[in-house]
Amino acid sequence: FTEDLGRDATGGEVVNSKKSKSLPQTLEHIKNQLQSVGFIAECTLSGFEIQHFQTVELLTELVEEIATNIMKHGQPNTKAYILVRCTATQLRIFSANQVREDALFSPSGRGLRSMRTKLKQLGGQLETRLDSGQYSISISVPKSLGVKNT
Repeated sequence: FTEDLGRDATGGEVVNSKKSKSLPQTLEHIKNQLQSVGFIAECTLSGFEIQHFQTVELLTELVEEIATNIMKHGQPNTKAYILVRCTATQLRIFSANQVREDALFSPSGRGLRSMRTKLKQLGGQLETRLDSGQYSISISVPKSLGVKNT
């Protein structure tokens, strides 16, 4: 069990637990973290159950990285979304948030490079968009990773 300390938009410490958690638990924890630093957060999981442990672990790391980026670069007191959808054919993660005007923000930074590397292992894709201060990330991964209908 290790912890990774980072800084949120207010300069407070963010603790990312590396202890194994389920994806629903992780999303609930992230929602609470985002709300605690002033975001109006929505974090949801819908669709099929993911069976492959490494896939769950990787998706958990991806949503934690997205949440860290929201807390570092996002505008508190605005909406922040992290939506995870598991369909019969693919796994999708979508996030959107308003970026702070004073954020030192590079849409091709280390966190995104790390996410792209992890997704490449799964044959997945990552797309980003910055439009009028609204930043979004869209991730898709093929179904062939152990998705079971519940």
